[in-house]
Amino acid sequence: MNGHEPILQKMISSGDQLIRARHFAASDIKDRCEDIKQAWANLLDQSKHRKSKLDFSLQKQSVSVVGNVDIVASVFPVSGSLSRLKEKVSRDHSSTQAA
Repeated sequence: MNGHEPILQKMISSGDQLIRARHFAASDIKDRCEDIKQAWANLLDQSKHRKSKLDFSLQKQSVSVVGNVDIVASVFPVSGSLSRLKEKVSRDHSSTQAA
C-alpha cells in the first residue's frame, strides 16, 4: 500500500492546483479529492485493523501449539523426544516473532 500513496498524493496535488487555478469544475474536483482522502484513510484504518487481527491469531495459534505439546508431554511422557519437540516449537515461535 505504501507504493500507492505517492500516486494518490500527486493526484490530490494536481486537483489542488486545478482548484487554485479556478478550473470550471473546481467544486467537483474538490469533492473528488476529499472522497479520495477519505477512502485512503478508511483503507489504512481497515489495513491496521486486519493486521492487528492477524497478529492476534498468530499469537493465539502459537500459544495453542506450545500448549498442545505440553499436554501431550504430560499425558505421554517419552524419554526426552517431546521435550526436544517443545524446544523446537518454542524456537520456531521465537524466530517468527522476530521476523
